[in-house]
Amino acid sequence: MVDKKLLAAFDMIVKARNQIKGCKFPSESTQEKYSQAVKRMSERNLWPEEIANTKRTYYFYRAALIQSTRVAIIEYLRHINKLQKAKETDWIQDMSTLQYHLNILERYPYDPAKVRLKNGEKCRWTKEGKSPKSNGKRKGLGSLPADWQKQIWEALPKKSTYRLAIAVLSCSGCRPSELEKGVHVYKDNEGNLILEILGSKTYKGTHGQQERVLIIEPTTPEAKFLLSELSHCVENKIEVKISSGKNLSEAVRRHSKHTWPRRKYIVSPYSYRHQFGADLKEYLTPEEIAQALGHSVDRTQQFYGTRNQSRGGVKLVKVTASSPVKHTASKPMTEKPSHKPTPIKYPKP
Repeated sequence: MVDKKLLAAFDMIVKARNQIKGCKFPSESTQEKYSQAVKRMSERNLWPEEIANTKRTYYFYRAALIQSTRVAIIEYLRHINKLQKAKETDWIQDMSTLQYHLNILERYPYDPAKVRLKNGEKCRWTKEGKSPKSNGKRKGLGSLPADWQKQIWEALPKKSTYRLAIAVLSCSGCRPSELEKGVHVYKDNEGNLILEILGSKTYKGTHGQQERVLIIEPTTPEAKFLLSELSHCVENKIEVKISSGKNLSEAVRRHSKHTWPRRKYIVSPYSYRHQFGADLKEYLTPEEIAQALGHSVDRTQQFYGTRNQSRGGVKLVKVTASSPVKHTASKPMTEKPSHKPTPIKYPKP
């Protein structure tokens, strides 16, 4: 008579094999994002619907968990196959790991075509309210006129409280929180502008650049304005500082709406940062771009503008930063697990 535990184990393996049928692997970048998402859920001991703030992020975390679980099942089946070939039977006594993974896929069924939702099955995302609409700053740059910065600058009232701050945004791509700390502006002997920026998002010096210095040619209207302001100062040096990054953001958005009343995309301070990053990608190295944006790794810049969004903009002569930039390019993906594990032979009754 066949051992009931053995039959139960084989039944579980059949379920597992059905779960990984047609398992497709996403791109390297998506796999890495999935891995980070699963790590966050594991560290905080939360399910996708608990950790997500929007319905869109819920589906992202859900997809990450499903993909991670299916890969884990493939690896576990490989492990069982090796034990079978070695004629070991210890695996039969402990199938809890495989059962755990199957329970996850039972909770979040793999359903790329969303057939279950169409058939009336309820989504686990139950939080009230609509998901906030993303402004999509990097993507939105492509919808703006080529001279959008110039248009906003010309429409900006000359007595605007934020005229200096917007000029610095355009010339340096700095964060609003860095303007709250104060950006020092002066010029060198060759007539170039020098901007000293104290970094934010440094997490007590463990990330980012605590300080960076940009030297730029004053070719844009905003840069020329800063140069003219310096000529009125006895010390030939000014500090551009704001009291509230939120108020600056509201001011920039207000001027954007005034300049383009019918345009859906609304310019914000970070639009300047994305444009600055896009312009630099036209002629600087990844290390120099990272320094200019205040990053300690060269990979983060991928989220700030694209090369084809470059509009000329500021000409950066030189950049220095307080910390060296680390190169963190994606590692080539290792061999993918086999989509079809070795067939398992059932025992004869």
